[in-house]
Amino acid sequence: MSLQMWNNPWSELDKSMENMTQTMEPFNKNSYGGLWKPSCDVTETPDNLMISCELPGCNKDGINLDISDGRLTISGERSYEKKVDNEKYHRIERSYGKFQRSFSIPEGCTEKDVEATFENGILQVNLKKCAKTETPKRIFIK
Repeated sequence: MSLQMWNNPWSELDKSMENMTQTMEPFNKNSYGGLWKPSCDVTETPDNLMISCELPGCNKDGINLDISDGRLTISGERSYEKKVDNEKYHRIERSYGKFQRSFSIPEGCTEKDVEATFENGILQVNLKKCAKTETPKRIFIK
C-alpha cells in the first residue's frame, strides 16, 4: 500500500459545487430574461401605509398597480436594451425581465385610496388607511 499526498481536502467539494452551479444555471431566476424581485420598503404612519420600490431603468408606463382580493400587486418589466454583437460580456449582475411584488392591504381599501408617483427610479405608493366599517360589539350572555 502506498501513501498519496492530499494537498487540498476541499478540492472535491469545490468541483462538485462548480458542477452543480453549471447544472442549475438555466434555472437561475435572477439571470437575463427571468423573474426578478425589486427591493421594497414598507412603512406605516397612523393614517397611511407607504411602499417604496426601487425600479431603476423602468419606465412608469410599463409599471402596473392592481388591487384585488385584499392585495396590492406591483408588476412590470425591465428590458435589456443594449446589444452589440462585437462586445464580450464578462459579467452581468443587474437583473432584467418581468417582476411582480404583492402586499396585503387593509380590508375595504379600493383604488381610490391609492396614490402613486414615480421619480428617479423609485415608485412611491401611498395607501390611505381605510376606516373600519364595523366595530366589534360586545354581546352579553344571559
